[in-house]
Amino acid sequence: VDPEICNTCKEAILEVGGMEFKCQKNCGGLFHICKGCLGSFRDEHQPPSSKKGLSQTERGLVECARKWGKAICPFDNFAFRETPIVPPLPEQLRAAGAKMKSMPGVMQLQTGTNPGVGGGPSGSRGNNGGPGHDDNNDDNGDGDERARRGFEYGPVPPTLQLRGAHRSGAAIYKLASSLLDVLGAYFPGSVDQVQPEINRAASETPVVVTGLSFCEAEPILQSHAETGEDIALEFGAGQVIVTFHEDDYNLIVARFPDALVIAVWDIKGLEFQDALLYNPLRRLANSIPNGKLAWELVTSFLEGATEIDTSGDQCALYKTLYVAMTRARRKLWILEEHTADGQAILDFWINKGLVQAKTEGLHFAIATGPEEWMRKGIDFFEDKNFALAVKCFKNANARKHITAQHYQTLAIACEHEEQARNKSANVRQEHLQEASALFETLATEKSELY
Repeated sequence: VDPEICNTCKEAILEVGGMEFKCQKNCGGLFHICKGCLGSFRDEHQPPSSKKGLSQTERGLVECARKWGKAICPFDNFAFRETPIVPPLPEQLRAAGAKMKSMPGVMQLQTGTNPGVGGGPSGSRGNNGGPGHDDNNDDNGDGDERARRGFEYGPVPPTLQLRGAHRSGAAIYKLASSLLDVLGAYFPGSVDQVQPEINRAASETPVVVTGLSFCEAEPILQSHAETGEDIALEFGAGQVIVTFHEDDYNLIVARFPDALVIAVWDIKGLEFQDALLYNPLRRLANSIPNGKLAWELVTSFLEGATEIDTSGDQCALYKTLYVAMTRARRKLWILEEHTADGQAILDFWINKGLVQAKTEGLHFAIATGPEEWMRKGIDFFEDKNFALAVKCFKNANARKHITAQHYQTLAIACEHEEQARNKSANVRQEHLQEASALFETLATEKSELY
Protein backbone atom coordinates (compact mmCIF):
# COMPACT_ATOMS: atom_id res chain seq x y z
CA VAL A 1 0.00 0.00 0.00
CA ASP A 2 1.46 3.36 -0.95
CA PRO A 3 2.08 5.62 2.07
CA GLU A 4 0.39 9.00 2.29
CA ILE A 5 2.55 11.98 1.30
CA CYS A 6 2.66 15.07 3.54
CA ASN A 7 1.35 18.11 1.65
CA THR A 8 3.76 20.38 3.54
CA CYS A 9 7.16 18.67 3.54
CA LYS A 10 6.38 16.22 0.67
CA GLU A 11 7.76 13.32 2.73
CA ALA A 12 6.03 9.95 3.19
CA ILE A 13 4.04 9.65 6.41
CA LEU A 14 5.63 6.44 7.71
CA GLU A 15 6.76 5.93 11.29
CA VAL A 16 5.49 9.13 12.91
CA GLY A 17 1.92 9.14 11.59
CA GLY A 18 -0.07 12.30 11.03
CA MET A 19 -3.52 13.73 10.35
CA GLU A 20 -5.91 13.91 7.42
CA PHE A 21 -7.73 17.24 7.08
CA LYS A 22 -10.86 17.01 4.92
CA CYS A 23 -13.26 19.88 4.31
CA GLN A 24 -16.74 19.03 5.63
CA LYS A 25 -18.32 20.89 2.73
CA ASN A 26 -16.88 18.40 0.22
CA CYS A 27 -15.30 21.21 -1.78
CA GLY A 28 -12.24 19.10 -2.52
CA GLY A 29 -10.12 20.48 0.30
CA LEU A 30 -8.02 17.48 1.41
CA PHE A 31 -4.63 17.60 3.11
CA HIS A 32 -2.38 14.90 4.53
CA ILE A 33 0.00 16.33 7.13
CA CYS A 34 2.73 14.46 8.98
CA LYS A 35 3.10 14.79 12.74
CA GLY A 36 6.09 17.12 12.45
CA CYS A 37 4.20 19.62 10.27
CA LEU A 38 0.93 19.67 12.24
CA GLY A 39 1.81 22.77 14.25
CA SER A 40 2.71 24.93 11.26
CA PHE A 41 -0.33 23.69 9.28
CA ARG A 42 -2.74 24.57 12.10
CA ASP A 43 -1.15 28.00 12.50
CA GLU A 44 -1.49 28.64 8.77
CA HIS A 45 -5.17 27.63 8.70
CA GLN A 46 -6.43 29.39 11.82
CA PRO A 47 -9.81 31.17 11.59
CA PRO A 48 -9.30 34.79 10.44
CA SER A 49 -9.31 37.42 13.16
CA SER A 50 -11.26 39.91 11.03
CA LYS A 51 -14.81 39.23 9.82
CA LYS A 52 -14.76 41.86 7.11
CA GLY A 53 -16.00 40.60 3.78
CA LEU A 54 -17.56 37.45 5.27
CA SER A 55 -21.22 36.56 4.89
CA GLN A 56 -23.42 35.88 7.90
CA THR A 57 -23.03 32.12 7.40
CA GLU A 58 -19.25 32.39 7.06
CA ARG A 59 -19.10 34.47 10.24
CA GLY A 60 -20.90 31.72 12.10
CA LEU A 61 -18.58 29.07 10.69
CA VAL A 62 -15.49 31.07 11.64
CA GLU A 63 -16.81 31.66 15.18
CA CYS A 64 -17.60 27.95 15.60
CA ALA A 65 -14.14 26.93 14.33
CA ARG A 66 -12.46 29.42 16.67
CA LYS A 67 -14.48 28.23 19.66
CA TRP A 68 -13.55 24.58 19.16
CA GLY A 69 -9.95 25.24 18.09
CA LYS A 70 -10.39 23.85 14.58
CA ALA A 71 -8.36 24.60 11.47
CA ILE A 72 -10.49 25.83 8.56
CA CYS A 73 -10.49 25.09 4.85
CA PRO A 74 -8.97 28.00 2.87
CA PHE A 75 -11.56 27.56 0.10
CA ASP A 76 -14.85 28.05 2.01
CA ASN A 77 -14.10 28.69 5.75
CA PHE A 78 -15.59 25.34 6.83
CA ALA A 79 -13.82 23.56 9.69
CA PHE A 80 -11.80 20.52 8.64
CA ARG A 81 -12.81 17.01 9.67
CA GLU A 82 -9.65 15.62 11.23
CA THR A 83 -8.84 11.91 10.96
CA PRO A 84 -5.62 10.41 12.39
CA ILE A 85 -3.30 8.66 9.94
CA VAL A 86 -2.07 5.61 11.85
CA PRO A 87 1.51 4.52 11.06
CA PRO A 88 2.19 0.85 10.20
CA LEU A 89 2.90 -1.48 13.10
CA PRO A 90 6.51 -2.53 13.77
CA GLU A 91 7.69 -5.68 12.07
CA GLN A 92 7.75 -7.71 15.28
CA LEU A 93 4.05 -6.89 15.92
CA ARG A 94 3.19 -7.86 12.35
CA ALA A 95 4.92 -11.18 12.84
CA ALA A 96 3.04 -11.78 16.08
CA GLY A 97 -0.23 -10.86 14.36
CA ALA A 98 0.45 -13.31 11.56
CA LYS A 99 0.59 -16.17 14.07
CA MET A 100 -3.03 -15.44 15.01
CA LYS A 101 -4.27 -16.80 11.67
CA SER A 102 -4.33 -20.35 13.03
CA MET A 103 -6.40 -19.42 16.09
CA PRO A 104 -10.14 -20.25 15.95
CA GLY A 105 -12.51 -17.29 15.65
CA VAL A 106 -9.77 -14.90 14.51
CA MET A 107 -9.60 -13.30 11.06
CA GLN A 108 -7.18 -14.94 8.63
CA LEU A 109 -4.74 -12.07 8.29
CA GLN A 110 -2.97 -13.11 5.09
CA THR A 111 -5.92 -14.63 3.25
CA GLY A 112 -7.94 -11.46 3.78
CA THR A 113 -11.13 -12.96 5.20
CA ASN A 114 -13.02 -10.48 7.29
CA PRO A 115 -15.44 -11.22 10.14
CA GLY A 116 -18.95 -9.99 9.56
CA VAL A 117 -22.37 -10.19 11.07
CA GLY A 118 -24.38 -12.97 9.52
CA GLY A 119 -21.42 -14.90 8.10
CA GLY A 120 -20.72 -18.61 8.30
CA PRO A 121 -19.10 -20.51 11.17
CA SER A 122 -15.74 -18.86 10.48
CA GLY A 123 -17.35 -15.39 10.47
CA SER A 124 -16.15 -14.62 6.94
CA ARG A 125 -18.22 -13.26 4.10
CA GLY A 126 -17.35 -11.77 0.74
CA ASN A 127 -18.96 -9.39 -1.69
CA ASN A 128 -22.06 -11.48 -2.08
CA GLY A 129 -22.62 -11.60 1.67
CA GLY A 130 -22.74 -15.41 1.65
CA PRO A 131 -20.79 -17.54 4.10
CA GLY A 132 -17.53 -19.06 2.98
CA HIS A 133 -16.95 -16.66 0.06
CA ASP A 134 -13.22 -16.13 -0.55
CA ASP A 135 -12.38 -12.43 -0.33
CA ASN A 136 -9.17 -13.00 -2.28
CA ASN A 137 -11.30 -13.65 -5.37
CA ASP A 138 -13.10 -10.28 -5.22
CA ASP A 139 -12.85 -8.65 -8.62
CA ASN A 140 -13.07 -5.10 -7.30
CA GLY A 141 -10.11 -5.31 -4.96
CA ASP A 142 -12.10 -5.23 -1.71
CA GLY A 143 -10.36 -8.40 -0.60
CA ASP A 144 -6.95 -6.74 -0.93
CA GLU A 145 -8.19 -3.85 1.22
CA ARG A 146 -9.48 -6.24 3.89
CA ALA A 147 -6.23 -8.17 3.80
CA ARG A 148 -4.24 -4.97 4.18
CA ARG A 149 -6.29 -3.87 7.16
CA GLY A 150 -5.99 -7.24 8.82
CA PHE A 151 -2.27 -7.55 8.14
CA GLU A 152 -1.43 -4.12 9.52
CA TYR A 153 -3.87 -3.66 12.36
CA GLY A 154 -4.96 -7.12 13.44
CA PRO A 155 -8.52 -8.52 13.60
CA VAL A 156 -11.40 -6.14 12.85
CA PRO A 157 -14.09 -6.53 15.54
CA PRO A 158 -17.79 -6.45 14.71
CA THR A 159 -19.57 -3.12 15.09
CA LEU A 160 -22.20 -2.69 17.80
CA GLN A 161 -24.42 0.38 17.42
CA LEU A 162 -25.75 1.95 20.61
CA ARG A 163 -29.22 2.98 19.50
CA GLY A 164 -30.55 4.56 22.68
CA ALA A 165 -31.05 8.35 22.44
CA HIS A 166 -31.35 10.18 25.74
CA ARG A 167 -30.65 13.87 25.05
CA SER A 168 -33.97 14.98 23.54
CA GLY A 169 -37.51 13.73 24.05
CA ALA A 170 -39.09 11.30 21.60
CA ALA A 171 -41.25 13.87 19.78
CA ILE A 172 -38.34 16.30 19.37
CA TYR A 173 -36.02 13.56 18.16
CA LYS A 174 -38.62 12.35 15.67
CA LEU A 175 -38.83 15.84 14.17
CA ALA A 176 -35.05 16.18 13.99
CA SER A 177 -34.77 12.72 12.41
CA SER A 178 -36.86 13.92 9.47
CA LEU A 179 -33.91 16.15 8.58
CA LEU A 180 -31.54 13.18 8.77
CA ASP A 181 -33.78 11.28 6.35
CA VAL A 182 -33.34 14.02 3.75
CA LEU A 183 -29.59 14.22 4.42
CA GLY A 184 -29.24 10.46 4.03
CA ALA A 185 -31.11 10.54 0.70
CA TYR A 186 -29.31 13.46 -0.97
CA PHE A 187 -26.05 13.81 0.99
CA PRO A 188 -25.18 10.19 1.89
CA GLY A 189 -21.53 10.98 2.48
CA SER A 190 -22.28 13.65 5.08
CA VAL A 191 -23.97 11.47 7.72
CA ASP A 192 -23.32 8.03 9.16
CA GLN A 193 -25.52 5.36 7.61
CA VAL A 194 -26.79 3.70 10.78
CA GLN A 195 -30.06 2.34 12.10
CA PRO A 196 -32.49 4.90 13.58
CA GLU A 197 -32.00 5.61 17.25
CA ILE A 198 -34.63 4.66 19.82
CA ASN A 199 -35.95 7.29 22.20
CA ARG A 200 -38.58 6.57 24.84
CA ALA A 201 -38.30 9.83 26.82
CA ALA A 202 -41.53 11.81 26.92
CA SER A 203 -41.72 15.28 25.41
CA GLU A 204 -44.37 17.60 24.03
CA THR A 205 -45.01 17.62 20.30
CA PRO A 206 -42.98 20.56 18.91
CA VAL A 207 -45.03 23.71 18.33
CA VAL A 208 -44.85 25.94 15.24
CA VAL A 209 -46.11 29.53 15.44
CA THR A 210 -46.21 31.39 12.11
CA GLY A 211 -47.05 34.88 10.89
CA LEU A 212 -46.12 36.68 14.12
CA SER A 213 -43.10 38.71 15.12
CA PHE A 214 -41.48 38.00 18.47
CA CYS A 215 -43.23 40.91 20.14
CA GLU A 216 -46.60 39.88 18.69
CA ALA A 217 -46.08 36.32 19.93
CA GLU A 218 -45.37 37.31 23.54
CA PRO A 219 -48.96 36.75 24.75
CA ILE A 220 -48.82 33.20 23.38
CA LEU A 221 -45.48 32.44 25.03
CA GLN A 222 -46.39 33.40 28.59
CA SER A 223 -48.27 31.09 30.95
CA HIS A 224 -50.63 33.76 32.36
CA ALA A 225 -52.00 34.81 28.95
CA GLU A 226 -55.29 32.97 29.48
CA THR A 227 -55.92 34.61 32.87
CA GLY A 228 -55.58 38.10 31.43
CA GLU A 229 -53.00 39.14 34.03
CA ASP A 230 -50.64 41.90 33.01
CA ILE A 231 -47.32 40.34 34.06
CA ALA A 232 -43.99 40.81 32.32
CA LEU A 233 -42.84 37.86 30.23
CA GLU A 234 -40.00 36.00 31.94
CA PHE A 235 -37.95 33.05 30.67
CA GLY A 236 -36.42 30.45 32.98
CA ALA A 237 -32.93 29.10 33.57
CA GLY A 238 -33.66 25.94 31.58
CA GLN A 239 -34.92 27.81 28.52
CA VAL A 240 -32.98 29.17 25.56
CA ILE A 241 -33.90 31.38 22.61
CA VAL A 242 -31.85 30.45 19.54
CA THR A 243 -31.39 33.11 16.87
CA PHE A 244 -30.11 32.69 13.31
CA HIS A 245 -29.24 36.29 12.45
CA GLU A 246 -27.43 39.08 14.24
CA ASP A 247 -30.39 41.48 13.93
CA ASP A 248 -32.74 38.99 15.62
CA TYR A 249 -30.18 38.41 18.37
CA ASN A 250 -29.83 42.12 19.13
CA LEU A 251 -33.62 42.60 19.05
CA ILE A 252 -34.36 39.88 21.60
CA VAL A 253 -31.42 40.70 23.88
CA ALA A 254 -32.60 44.32 24.03
CA ARG A 255 -36.18 43.21 24.78
CA PHE A 256 -35.27 40.47 27.31
CA PRO A 257 -31.80 41.20 28.72
CA ASP A 258 -32.12 38.51 31.41
CA ALA A 259 -33.09 35.66 29.05
CA LEU A 260 -30.60 33.15 27.69
CA VAL A 261 -30.33 34.17 24.03
CA ILE A 262 -27.70 32.31 22.01
CA ALA A 263 -26.76 32.51 18.34
CA VAL A 264 -26.99 29.19 16.52
CA TRP A 265 -23.25 29.07 15.80
CA ASP A 266 -22.59 29.12 19.58
CA ILE A 267 -25.25 26.58 20.57
CA LYS A 268 -23.51 23.29 19.76
CA GLY A 269 -22.67 21.25 22.85
CA LEU A 270 -25.20 23.02 25.09
CA GLU A 271 -28.39 21.44 26.44
CA PHE A 272 -31.59 22.97 27.81
CA GLN A 273 -35.01 21.83 28.93
CA ASP A 274 -36.79 24.05 26.39
CA ALA A 275 -35.68 25.77 23.19
CA LEU A 276 -37.36 28.47 21.11
CA LEU A 277 -36.01 28.84 17.55
CA TYR A 278 -36.69 32.27 16.09
CA ASN A 279 -36.97 32.56 12.29
CA PRO A 280 -34.75 29.54 11.52
CA LEU A 281 -36.14 28.72 8.07
CA ARG A 282 -36.09 32.23 6.61
CA ARG A 283 -32.74 33.24 8.07
CA LEU A 284 -30.98 30.04 7.03
CA ALA A 285 -32.49 30.18 3.54
CA ASN A 286 -31.36 33.78 3.11
CA SER A 287 -27.81 32.93 4.17
CA ILE A 288 -27.00 31.11 0.90
CA PRO A 289 -27.87 31.65 -2.78
CA ASN A 290 -31.23 30.08 -3.68
CA GLY A 291 -31.61 28.93 -0.09
CA LYS A 292 -35.35 28.41 -0.52
CA LEU A 293 -34.55 25.38 -2.69
CA ALA A 294 -32.91 23.70 0.30
CA TRP A 295 -36.22 23.36 2.16
CA GLU A 296 -37.94 22.27 -1.05
CA LEU A 297 -35.77 19.14 -1.10
CA VAL A 298 -38.43 17.51 1.09
CA THR A 299 -40.83 17.65 -1.86
CA SER A 300 -38.38 15.70 -4.01
CA PHE A 301 -37.80 13.35 -1.07
CA LEU A 302 -41.51 12.55 -0.80
CA GLU A 303 -41.70 11.98 -4.56
CA GLY A 304 -38.71 9.64 -4.44
CA ALA A 305 -36.69 11.74 -6.87
CA THR A 306 -32.98 10.96 -6.97
CA GLU A 307 -31.51 12.93 -9.86
CA ILE A 308 -31.61 16.47 -8.49
CA ASP A 309 -29.03 19.21 -8.12
CA THR A 310 -27.77 19.78 -4.58
CA SER A 311 -24.97 21.75 -2.96
CA GLY A 312 -22.89 21.59 0.17
CA ASP A 313 -24.55 24.79 1.42
CA GLN A 314 -27.93 23.04 1.47
CA CYS A 315 -26.45 20.19 3.46
CA ALA A 316 -25.05 22.70 5.96
CA LEU A 317 -28.50 24.25 6.48
CA TYR A 318 -30.04 20.91 7.43
CA LYS A 319 -27.22 20.12 9.82
CA THR A 320 -27.43 23.55 11.45
CA LEU A 321 -31.18 23.19 11.99
CA TYR A 322 -30.71 19.66 13.36
CA VAL A 323 -28.20 20.91 15.95
CA ALA A 324 -30.54 23.71 17.01
CA MET A 325 -33.52 21.37 17.39
CA THR A 326 -31.70 18.79 19.48
CA ARG A 327 -30.66 21.31 22.15
CA ALA A 328 -34.10 20.85 23.79
CA ARG A 329 -35.05 17.94 26.05
CA ARG A 330 -38.67 18.75 26.87
CA LYS A 331 -40.20 21.49 24.70
CA LEU A 332 -39.33 22.81 21.26
CA TRP A 333 -41.07 25.83 19.75
CA ILE A 334 -40.40 27.30 16.31
CA LEU A 335 -41.45 30.90 15.75
CA GLU A 336 -41.40 31.74 12.03
CA GLU A 337 -42.47 35.29 11.19
CA HIS A 338 -42.47 34.83 7.40
CA THR A 339 -43.17 31.38 5.97
CA ALA A 340 -42.63 31.99 2.23
CA ASP A 341 -39.10 30.56 2.20
CA GLY A 342 -39.84 27.54 4.36
CA GLN A 343 -43.43 26.67 3.54
CA ALA A 344 -42.46 23.38 1.85
CA ILE A 345 -40.77 21.92 4.92
CA LEU A 346 -43.45 23.28 7.25
CA ASP A 347 -46.11 21.46 5.21
CA PHE A 348 -43.92 18.35 5.29
CA TRP A 349 -43.78 18.41 9.11
CA ILE A 350 -47.49 19.17 9.55
CA ASN A 351 -48.64 16.45 7.13
CA LYS A 352 -46.51 13.90 8.95
CA GLY A 353 -47.84 15.00 12.33
CA LEU A 354 -44.37 15.96 13.57
CA VAL A 355 -45.42 19.45 14.73
CA GLN A 356 -48.57 21.14 15.96
CA ALA A 357 -49.75 24.61 15.04
CA LYS A 358 -52.30 24.83 17.85
CA THR A 359 -51.23 26.86 20.88
CA GLU A 360 -54.42 26.93 22.97
CA GLY A 361 -53.66 25.65 26.45
CA LEU A 362 -49.91 25.66 25.80
CA HIS A 363 -47.23 28.05 26.93
CA PHE A 364 -43.46 28.27 26.64
CA ALA A 365 -42.04 30.67 29.22
CA ILE A 366 -41.61 29.28 32.74
CA ALA A 367 -40.05 31.51 35.41
CA THR A 368 -37.52 29.86 37.74
CA GLY A 369 -36.12 30.71 41.15
CA PRO A 370 -32.61 31.63 42.32
CA GLU A 371 -31.49 28.04 42.94
CA GLU A 372 -32.22 27.02 39.35
CA TRP A 373 -30.31 30.04 38.02
CA MET A 374 -27.36 29.20 40.28
CA ARG A 375 -27.23 25.59 39.12
CA LYS A 376 -27.33 26.63 35.47
CA GLY A 377 -24.67 29.26 36.08
CA ILE A 378 -22.36 26.73 37.70
CA ASP A 379 -22.85 24.38 34.73
CA PHE A 380 -21.84 27.15 32.34
CA PHE A 381 -18.92 28.13 34.58
CA GLU A 382 -17.56 24.57 34.68
CA ASP A 383 -17.77 24.47 30.87
CA LYS A 384 -15.84 27.78 30.75
CA ASN A 385 -18.79 29.53 29.15
CA PHE A 386 -18.27 32.57 31.36
CA ALA A 387 -20.51 35.07 29.54
CA LEU A 388 -23.62 32.91 30.05
CA ALA A 389 -22.50 32.06 33.58
CA VAL A 390 -22.39 35.78 34.41
CA LYS A 391 -25.96 36.22 33.18
CA CYS A 392 -27.21 33.28 35.26
CA PHE A 393 -25.45 34.46 38.42
CA LYS A 394 -26.80 37.97 37.82
CA ASN A 395 -30.34 36.61 37.63
CA ALA A 396 -29.78 34.57 40.80
CA ASN A 397 -28.41 37.64 42.56
CA ALA A 398 -31.47 39.66 41.53
CA ARG A 399 -33.56 36.97 43.22
CA LYS A 400 -31.58 37.37 46.48
CA HIS A 401 -29.37 34.28 46.34
CA ILE A 402 -26.81 34.56 49.11
CA THR A 403 -23.63 33.67 47.15
CA ALA A 404 -24.67 34.73 43.65
CA GLN A 405 -22.80 38.05 43.82
CA HIS A 406 -19.51 36.30 44.61
CA TYR A 407 -19.95 33.80 41.81
CA GLN A 408 -20.85 36.60 39.42
CA THR A 409 -17.64 38.46 40.29
CA LEU A 410 -15.60 35.29 39.84
CA ALA A 411 -17.18 34.57 36.45
CA ILE A 412 -16.52 38.14 35.25
CA ALA A 413 -12.87 37.81 36.33
CA CYS A 414 -12.50 34.51 34.49
CA GLU A 415 -14.15 36.03 31.43
CA HIS A 416 -11.56 38.83 31.37
CA GLU A 417 -8.80 36.26 31.75
CA GLU A 418 -10.20 34.21 28.87
CA GLN A 419 -10.59 37.25 26.60
CA ALA A 420 -6.98 38.21 27.21
CA ARG A 421 -5.78 35.06 25.43
CA ASN A 422 -6.77 36.19 21.93
CA LYS A 423 -6.13 39.93 22.14
CA SER A 424 -3.27 42.24 21.23
CA ALA A 425 -0.70 43.13 23.87
CA ASN A 426 -2.34 46.41 24.98
CA VAL A 427 -5.85 44.99 25.15
CA ARG A 428 -4.55 41.83 26.83
CA GLN A 429 -2.97 43.91 29.57
CA GLU A 430 -6.27 45.71 30.23
CA HIS A 431 -8.19 42.45 30.57
CA LEU A 432 -5.58 40.95 32.88
CA GLN A 433 -5.62 44.03 35.09
CA GLU A 434 -9.42 43.85 35.34
CA ALA A 435 -9.24 40.15 36.21
CA SER A 436 -6.53 40.74 38.82
CA ALA A 437 -8.55 43.47 40.54
CA LEU A 438 -11.64 41.26 40.70
CA PHE A 439 -9.68 38.31 42.10
CA GLU A 440 -8.25 40.60 44.80
CA THR A 441 -11.76 41.81 45.64
CA LEU A 442 -12.93 38.23 46.13
CA ALA A 443 -9.94 37.41 48.34
CA THR A 444 -10.45 40.43 50.61
CA GLU A 445 -14.16 39.74 50.99
CA LYS A 446 -13.41 36.22 52.28
CA SER A 447 -16.36 34.88 50.34
CA GLU A 448 -17.76 31.40 50.69
CA LEU A 449 -15.98 30.40 47.49
CA TYR A 450 -12.70 29.88 49.38
